[in-house]
Amino acid sequence: MRVGVLGGTFDPVHLGHIFLAKEVIKKLVLDKVIFMPAASAPLRQEKVSAPGEDRYQMLKFATGDSVNFEVSRFEIDKGGISFTVDTLEALKGSLQKEDELFFIAGSDVNCELSRWKDFDKICKLAGFILVKRPDFQSSDCPKGVITVDINALDISSSKIRKLIRSNRSYDKFVSDKVYRYIKEKGLYKNV
Repeated sequence: MRVGVLGGTFDPVHLGHIFLAKEVIKKLVLDKVIFMPAASAPLRQEKVSAPGEDRYQMLKFATGDSVNFEVSRFEIDKGGISFTVDTLEALKGSLQKEDELFFIAGSDVNCELSRWKDFDKICKLAGFILVKRPDFQSSDCPKGVITVDINALDISSSKIRKLIRSNRSYDKFVSDKVYRYIKEKGLYKNV
């Protein structure tokens, strides 16, 4: 089995995340993508806004009944800062020996990879996939990184949070169930 892991804070998950996962499944012929919401990301400048349980529930709503998607509680249940190398080691131990593992990230993290804990080890545990965003030069990638081109949607979680705070419409950026969940819980109003 070929398994992709898409890590992030998903604060909130949006249609761009789902589109990216579907495109990577097609382009890399993956059997599934595991969405891995972080409790806390080590290099993230701002704090996570929504509690882990809310972000997990939104991911469950966003991924629906897709047989190609799974949502993991591993990093949320572990708590604290999540290092990709630790998560991949744990995940690798739960897979079959013949399974192939791929870690998926947006190309915006490329400038930070030198600061990631044990990046060389990450690349030994999993194929490291950078999904290209506009204005990204693949010649800047570290050795062993695989780049994938998609027509990424122009959506970001930070943009959605700003829209919510300013009482502006954001429903076209998230699934209907995620939209209703955010409204019912009153998420992102005061952050």
